[in-house]
Amino acid sequence: MRIFACALMLSVVACDSKKAERSQPAGEDAAAPVSIDAAPSVDAAPPTDAAPPPPVDARVKKAENEGPSDEQIREAIANRAFLKTATKKEEPSVTLRREIADVKKSAKTTSQPSSLVKVTIKPVGKATSLDKDSVLRRVRTKYVSGIERCHETLLAKDDKAAGAVAVTITIGLNGRVTKAISAGFDPSIESCIEGIARKWRFGEPKPTSASFELKLRLKVDG
Repeated sequence: MRIFACALMLSVVACDSKKAERSQPAGEDAAAPVSIDAAPSVDAAPPTDAAPPPPVDARVKKAENEGPSDEQIREAIANRAFLKTATKKEEPSVTLRREIADVKKSAKTTSQPSSLVKVTIKPVGKATSLDKDSVLRRVRTKYVSGIERCHETLLAKDDKAAGAVAVTITIGLNGRVTKAISAGFDPSIESCIEGIARKWRFGEPKPTSASFELKLRLKVDG
């Protein structure tokens, strides 16, 4: 009896499996195993249409034809400026120092001499309210520089020109010089001093015009 029951159960299982096979649609197979060789490679580079880089020789020739770039030019200028500032200034040689000293000495000896003027005064004619001391002080402080320029003009032609010049001036009631007469060692000095003396101005003399004689001693300064 037990053997019969077991055989019955086996027949039922076999029958159910046959029914399941008939119920599966045609063409549907079991999932096919995935092949490892067919899987896409992760490291594979995507295809590209870019042209391959030119050979090294072609790139070098192209750079030579185009010349240096802007960046290379700026770098070269910066390096040149650095070297120029970094280079220590060389001391002049002994020969050069001697030449410089000789030039300075020559310039000093060939420079134009300057004038030195000494002035004395005395009144001429009647006494007035305008005293000689005030006239002499004004000539020394304000007008002697013009006399020196007249002398230095002559020194430019003759560096040893020196001597005495007498100048007689007449001062009018308004304080201006109305007349100037000079006598000296050179006609150019006389005319020059007379011209500037006529532009001088002093205090107003009273009650009449005043006359003074100036004694000028023109020397070479130094």
